[in-house]
Amino acid sequence: MNMDIPAVLLVNLGTPLNPAPADVRKFLRTFLGDRRVVEIPPVLWKPLLEGIILRTRPKHSARLYQSIWDIGEVTGSPLQYWSERQRDALAGRLGESAHVTLAMRYSEPTIGDTLSELRDRGYRRVLVVPLYPQYAASTVASVNDEVARWLLAERDQMAVSVLHSYPDFPPYIEALALAVEKHWAEHGELDPSRGDRLVLSFHSIPMSVHKAGDPYRNECELTARLLAQRLHLDMGSLADTAGACPLDTSASTTNAVVTAGAARTSDVSRVDNAASAAAVTSSAANATDAADAARAADSLTAAGVVDTGTGGRGNVATAHGVTDAHNGGGDVNTAAAATRGECVVTYQSVFGPAQWIGPATIDTVRALGRAHARRVDVICPGFTADCLETLQEINMLNREEFVRAGGGQFHYIPWANAEQPWLAALEQLVRRELPTRSGD
Repeated sequence: MNMDIPAVLLVNLGTPLNPAPADVRKFLRTFLGDRRVVEIPPVLWKPLLEGIILRTRPKHSARLYQSIWDIGEVTGSPLQYWSERQRDALAGRLGESAHVTLAMRYSEPTIGDTLSELRDRGYRRVLVVPLYPQYAASTVASVNDEVARWLLAERDQMAVSVLHSYPDFPPYIEALALAVEKHWAEHGELDPSRGDRLVLSFHSIPMSVHKAGDPYRNECELTARLLAQRLHLDMGSLADTAGACPLDTSASTTNAVVTAGAARTSDVSRVDNAASAAAVTSSAANATDAADAARAADSLTAAGVVDTGTGGRGNVATAHGVTDAHNGGGDVNTAAAATRGECVVTYQSVFGPAQWIGPATIDTVRALGRAHARRVDVICPGFTADCLETLQEINMLNREEFVRAGGGQFHYIPWANAEQPWLAALEQLVRRELPTRSGD
């Protein structure tokens, strides 16, 4: 029996087993069937999901997965591979003080099966650690839901707690900063006089979700401000995120039911699969193109550069003038803050005929490209393991758009995976939680 030793359950989102349409379809059915992810009433959503999306998107999404599968040292899915490396590294760091295991919210091993295994092995105390630094209802709350479902079915329950979030945890901020500084040591620091910028790209959520009380954007901005302070950077000005991502739907071919429902679609593409869920925007097989035709063009101000051109594929742009990028969330301009230049906060994976928090990452890098910025460095603080959204969406699609628009060098900065500062931060985070959670 292991009654005196706590267990630590790391949880990430999940991934298809293989980059094949059948496996992608199975994964998407589970993911998009979660009411925390898609808040459209099931009577409207299920026919659309089963009748259109799962028929049209898996083949396209499988090709995207194939572009990042089995690359370099990574075997199979990057998200699965790096999550397992983190599990093993944390187990080594904690030693005999805790047992460490891993589950996936929308793939295997499942949360329920893993909790049952821990119970059967005699563990009585479990700390669940979602690998999402910033809380969102569509991520952490969904993990809570799954834990609660398991507990409801148990007569002899374990003591299970779920970590809320850690957007301001100092070792986490330090891990981000050290990754940026390591990159700068290898490639040189940014030169703001030549248009260089550090872009902090977080996953977006619909504006309706934010207005309903989701704390996600506030936690992203908190992380960004702390990282900017640590790196002695000024926060650059971007278009107003309070009214971000308007969409002119006059040219849209989007089904009216989807138009109404997509405004409540929460975090759909945070799936290690940014493009697949874009089918929500159209009943046509070529849904991404249909949505792009309806998007407002790149009307944003990126670090002082206004671009009102139209066209191109990408995410919804903002068009409400120039305000502070973090919406009055606190001024980080200090005497030291301007010594290294500027960073800008953006939000990626925007899709569909709804308002999303922004400005959109792809529109920002495109605007910087059109301003002939010499270099853009991009880091994704909300992703603790590389996945489709970092490797394909950021490092491929956003790179392509920046260079095509006239930009110079584009650098994606990995910061987590098996990097030692992140593993040290994860260890400290768990050790901070275990004493109070386990009663030691």
